[in-house]
Amino acid sequence: MRPDVAVARRGTAIRRGTAIRRGTAIRRVATAIRRGTAIRRVATAFWRFWWELLVGETPELLVGVAVVLAVTGSAAHAMGSRAAAALAAPIGVVAVLASSLVAAARRHGR
Repeated sequence: MRPDVAVARRGTAIRRGTAIRRGTAIRRVATAIRRGTAIRRVATAFWRFWWELLVGETPELLVGVAVVLAVTGSAAHAMGSRAAAALAAPIGVVAVLASSLVAAARRHGR
């Protein structure tokens, strides 16, 4: 309950010395709290889904692919050739995946 609202008896609340009827302000406050909770729950679920999808157990994949795409994009812009970038991007991503596979094998002792 909010600090400026105190429950005097069942069905009534007192705010700064004034009694408020049960069906007006209290219901609005309760509805606002429920809506805020639902919105927060949806936002948290949305964030957790994308975090698990993109990062998951191997955050180095996300970082590696982002670096490969940034380097490829800047190289294509500097050289003016998209053909080299189209070839370099898949090679870089495969290299990142291979390094992640080697790191996972080392972590698990295989």
